[in-house]
Amino acid sequence: MTYTPGPWTVYTRLDEGYRVAVANMAHAVADIDEWRPEEETIANAHLIAAAPDLLAALERALTDRYVPYHAGMCEAMLPDPHGPCDCWKGQARAAIAAARAKKVK
Repeated sequence: MTYTPGPWTVYTRLDEGYRVAVANMAHAVADIDEWRPEEETIANAHLIAAAPDLLAALERALTDRYVPYHAGMCEAMLPDPHGPCDCWKGQARAAIAAARAKKVK
């Protein structure tokens, strides 16, 4: 499964709310209604719009040779040594898998 490539931008809709769309407004990604306070609604819209960049940054962080080596020490501290890693790399892998609609291995 693929997603709409970024960059995504936040636009004000003519009716109440905001639209997250590709930068040229050719394709809407999400409509955010103002059912929460406006400041929170705008923040949510910008968080959604940042999703492609956040995903790319996480993927790069996991492959960047300058990121500290993951030696598996966090698994030793888990109650279940065969359970998923709870360090930042494990959390990043889980977030990427959720964004890519794949299961965590």
